[in-house]
Amino acid sequence: MLACALAAAPCSAIDVPGTDGRVVVGGWIDGSGILDTSGGPHQHPWGRTLLEADADLGRRFSLAFELRAEAGGPYRGATVGFNGFDDAFQNYSPAFDVGEAYLGWQLANADLRAGLQLFAWGKLDGIPPTDVLNPRDYHDPIVEDAEERKIGIPAVSGTYYVPVAADAALSRLEVQLVYAPIAVPPRLALEQERWFPSSTAPQNSLRLLGTDVPLDFRTENDPTAHTIGNGAVGLRVGGTWRSADWDLYYYAGPETGPNARLTAEVFSPATGLLIESRFRQEHDTIQMVGADSAFVVGPVSIRTEAAYFLGRPYLRRGSDVTREAVDRFLDTGGGDGPAWVPDLFVDRDAFEWGIGADGVWKGVRPLVQISQIVLTERAPRLLIGDPETRVTVHVRKPIFQERVELELRGVHCFESGGWFWLPRVAYVPRDDLRLRVGFLAIAGDKNSMIGQFKDNDQVVFDVRWSY
Repeated sequence: MLACALAAAPCSAIDVPGTDGRVVVGGWIDGSGILDTSGGPHQHPWGRTLLEADADLGRRFSLAFELRAEAGGPYRGATVGFNGFDDAFQNYSPAFDVGEAYLGWQLANADLRAGLQLFAWGKLDGIPPTDVLNPRDYHDPIVEDAEERKIGIPAVSGTYYVPVAADAALSRLEVQLVYAPIAVPPRLALEQERWFPSSTAPQNSLRLLGTDVPLDFRTENDPTAHTIGNGAVGLRVGGTWRSADWDLYYYAGPETGPNARLTAEVFSPATGLLIESRFRQEHDTIQMVGADSAFVVGPVSIRTEAAYFLGRPYLRRGSDVTREAVDRFLDTGGGDGPAWVPDLFVDRDAFEWGIGADGVWKGVRPLVQISQIVLTERAPRLLIGDPETRVTVHVRKPIFQERVELELRGVHCFESGGWFWLPRVAYVPRDDLRLRVGFLAIAGDKNSMIGQFKDNDQVVFDVRWSY
């Protein structure tokens, strides 16, 4: 792929011949590989490509389309296929899916869109609390860009741009309404893949009645029905007052973050007890109200965001769930059939907020952000702290006429103790070609959201050709 990119002529987005500039295509081809340094699960070299097209259909109609394809990467025992909207556990490589495909209609003070869409809510770095409309792919949750991991959802959306006076302090006011008729789950790693959350998996055997009982553990899909009741509604009201941008949000619909439950069934064959445990796709609905703002104070840009959630699922420690299930099994005398297992994800009301600042200082572009999750209800022990305080640092420094960029990105969770750092160096020999190498270091308690991946330290290589 690198040889083909170097041999190609530099280009930007391309006007399709014969369309008089009404159809423009662009995209990128990306290749990456890792060198594991801590004994984590194997990950193949990863090739991905994105092709996007925008077409002016005339009479204020437009069409946007985005096709994605990938091969290799963290998938194990994969088959060729198209990623769908039903299953959380999908194992296709080579894989194909459509990220966006919508028809737009532009009016004087409004626009309407229908089809597969991507939305960008919130202003904080990483995954903003209010950015809940689109699920994400979690097959590489740290190195991969959070926006590129978004999954397009079938939706109808409309935005009305309220006319404002030219000399008014309020220079922009708009209202966006989104309706997504079906629930689309996130894409989660399978149990033997590199980025499967190890804290959720029981051991290979359990101690029951003085005997080590074999345990068969697998992931399992359980898609939701495509009914109106499983859809989502989102509302955003945004504007600009003087030099400050602000937004208000409301969302009611399916949880688009990771969500699953553990099940267990006990069998008594002639060879002895056997337990089948499944990490099964789950569907919960949530509500969210939120707000954000971005403004400038001197040389520093400030971004703030807050959201209150009703019934959002949060992940427990898998070892606690397994122990409670075993205790109940022993207390009741056991027996063949389905066993009681407590919720792995517990639904709780919570407040999530954050504030970040970034700017430019002597050519260095630093960003520092502090965020917190505060549960407003009692909860069993979770993988996050209560509260969970996180500090995000992202520093970039271009050198050599911006042909080389030094980058450092990291997150530290204070209460749960997990952290990661990712220093990288990027080289841009041409405007359309980027070569990059970095090292991902992860540490922390195995029973923390980040620390459970501590065996996945790795050297990361990637090259991207854009057109």
